[in-house]
Amino acid sequence: IELAQKLEHYYVIHHTYEGAKLNELIPTDRSIANSYQLRITALNHASYFLSATPIPGSTQAKEDVACGSLTLNHLGQKGMTGTADRKICWG
Repeated sequence: IELAQKLEHYYVIHHTYEGAKLNELIPTDRSIANSYQLRITALNHASYFLSATPIPGSTQAKEDVACGSLTLNHLGQKGMTGTADRKICWG
C-alpha cells in the first residue's frame, strides 16, 4: 500500500504514472525485502498494477500459502492469486 501511495504522489507531481521506478519510490526495506518481491507489473499514463509475491523460503511464503501473491491497482482494487479469503490476506 505504501508503494501505491508513492505512485499517487508521483502522479500529482508528474501528471502521469509513466516513468515511475520502483527503486526510486521505495528504498529497500529489510522487512519487505525478506518477505515479498514488489513489482510494478503494468504502468501507463493513467493506471498501474502492483504485485507483492512471497519470496520462496521466506516466512511469508511458508505461513501464507493460501494467499499467494497480492495485487493492487490504481483504483485501489485488491486481489490475490491464492484461494484464501481476501479479508484474511489483506487484513
